[in-house]
Parts: sequence; structure tokens; C-alpha cells
Amino acid sequence: IATGMLTFNWETYMIGRLVAGFFQGGMFVIVFVFNNEFFDKKMWSTTGAIINGAWGVGFIVLALAGRSLLNWREFMVYTSLPFLLLVLLIFILLPESPLWLCSVNRHKEAEEILRLIAKRNGRPNWSKIDNLQPERDNTVKLEQTVSKAIHNTEYRSRLQRATIAWFICGITSYY
Repeated sequence: IATGMLTFNWETYMIGRLVAGFFQGGMFVIVFVFNNEFFDKKMWSTTGAIINGAWGVGFIVLALAGRSLLNWREFMVYTSLPFLLLVLLIFILLPESPLWLCSVNRHKEAEEILRLIAKRNGRPNWSKIDNLQPERDNTVKLEQTVSKAIHNTEYRSRLQRATIAWFICGITSYY
């Protein structure tokens, strides 16, 4: 909304859309991963397909909205407002990511959320989730860096495939 309401020329609008595009690309990956945390591994292909299907339906709805809303400022406002409700629902209904909670040493909160997720997924031993805090040797310091990740052959292979897939999706969707 802000991009459409605060710009007075097309150059500023395009810069704003470029910045929004970067944030949206990162947001999509986070939504995909966060969504899959709440489902069993067997369901990941289905939940991923639903997310991508919603993306495609969104393109169709956006095209129809563009056909009826000819003023670009009105188009930006009317197509952005419904997401305010969605953002509020996300903050109210979804708990914190258990993986993130563990990464910042909030293990008890992660245990509670994982018990809730396991119970909702029908797992019989959901109440036995306990003690997520790993026993570590304090003399060994774990250090994660981008260069270590890129030197990992499995990660590098996945990154290459994902980059190619995103590039192909991008040029076919937007051009």
C-alpha cells in the first residue's frame, strides 16, 4: 500500500516494487518452511502444492482485479488491504517456530509448541516430547557460516537446483 500511496512518479514506484519483491521472495521461502513445520513429512508435498496453487490462483485474481480497477493507486490499495487481516490472523493463531525457539535457547517453549503440533497431528506419544536442549561439550564451539554451508556439497547442490527453479519460475511468470 505504501508504495502506491507515497509515490508521485514511476521511478519511485519501481524502486519501491523492487524492494518489495526482495522482501516477498524471502517471505515466500519462510512461509513454505514454517508451514511444513506444522505437518508430518508425508504431508509436505501436499502442503507445498497448496501454497504454490494459492500463488497461481492469486495471479488469476490479480489479473481480474487489474481489469476492473484501472487506476493503479486504487489497484494497489484494494489488492493489499485483504492481507492486513491475514497478517493479524497469523500473529494471533500461529505460534513461534519451534526450530527458531531452539536456536535462541528457548527450549521449554519449543517443547510446548511441539507437543501441541504432535497432538493435533494425532501422534500417540505427543506428551513424551521433552528435553530438547542438546547436551553439548562446552569446549567445542559450533559455528555456522555461509562459506561452510556453500562448501557442503549436498547444500550446494540443493541451492543450485532451487536457484534454477526460481529463475525459471520467475521468467515464465513475470515476463
